[in-house]
Formats: sequence, C-alpha cells, structure tokens
Amino acid sequence: MEPDAEVRKKPGLKARLVERMHDPLQLRMALGATLLTAWYSAGYAPMRDRIAATTAQLDRDRRRLALAAEVEALRGEAAEFDDRMPPRSDPNEFLQYILGGVRSGPLKLVSLIPEKPRDAGPYQVASARVELEGKYKDVDAFLRWVEDNRRLLRVGSLKVAPDQKGPDDLRISLSILGLMGIEEDSKPAPKAARAKARSKGVAPEGKPPAPGPSKPE
Repeated sequence: MEPDAEVRKKPGLKARLVERMHDPLQLRMALGATLLTAWYSAGYAPMRDRIAATTAQLDRDRRRLALAAEVEALRGEAAEFDDRMPPRSDPNEFLQYILGGVRSGPLKLVSLIPEKPRDAGPYQVASARVELEGKYKDVDAFLRWVEDNRRLLRVGSLKVAPDQKGPDDLRISLSILGLMGIEEDSKPAPKAARAKARSKGVAPEGKPPAPGPSKPE
C-alpha cells in the first residue's frame, strides 16, 4: 500500500507550475515567452500583413509607372514620324503618289496593281505591285526615290530582268509598301451605336427608312 500512497502524495501539474514560479529565473523566462507570444499575435502578425499588402501595392505602382514611361517614350517616337504621313491618306491617294513618282522620271509604267491594305497597330500599310521598264540609271533613281522618300515607303520585294530592247534596258517588278493613318470616317461604327440607331428607326446609309403603320384619319 505504500507505493499507492506515494502516488497520491505527488503534486499535480498546477501545483508544480506554481512551485516553479517561485524560482525567479524560471519566472522571468515564462513572462518573457508570454510577452513575446502576445506581441507576435497582437502586433507583429497584423503588421506583417500590412507590410505585405503595402509591398505588393508598391510593386504594382512601380510596374504602372514603368509602363507609363514606356508609353510616353513610344508616343514621343511616333510623334517624330507624324510629319512623314499625309494628314488624310487612303489607298487611292497612295496609288496617285506612287504614280506621280513614276511619272517624274523617264521610266515606262507597265502595270500598277493595288493590294489590300493591312493593319499595323493604329495605322494601315498600303501596298502596290509595280512593273516598270527603263534604263539602269533611271531604275536606280526611282529606287532611291522610294528608299529616301520623306514619306514612309519601302520596297517589299524586287525582281529585275534584262529587257530585249537593249543591253542597258531593264524590266523590274517590285512591291512598294507605305504607311498611312486610319481616317476617322472609315472606322466602323460600334455595334451598340448601330443597334441603338435601329431601335430608333434610323435607316442605314443608302437605304430609305421602313414605312411605319399608317394612322387612321
């Protein structure tokens, strides 16, 4: 019966903790751990979340600022070429411009075939296939006119073949590309605007309005 009596005499967990708190060193360690846990839960954890949110916001703001700076730089570069495009340009005007360049020299125009414009961002690229006959020096002068033109032109493809008319005669076939702006009048109307116009009974261009129901007199 003596071992059972010894077990009953052992102090419980609470009593052992109270007994340990009488030791100044252990008391200071327990208070320090308690204060550290309370500071972490009440102060550092919320602050850490706010720091993380602020850091993420700063990263987003830096990316936006870098994007804005890049956009401004691109706008500045595009502004340098504004005077190299006519204020109002279309495929017909582009063909007339190329035709004027051909007629400014002694070359013979064999054919001038327009091609469908292609979109290039906010602009359009007009193109035309041109076949010419003439002397070597005249062909060279025309190619220099295209490459050194104040307007944004370039040669897309070029084929040169000797002509049977003479040793210095050439026949060339080339594709000329030119950059032109998109006219506001040629932009398609938004679908919402067209639907709103139909709901108000506005007829499309070139078509008379549909007759409404006649009112009894």
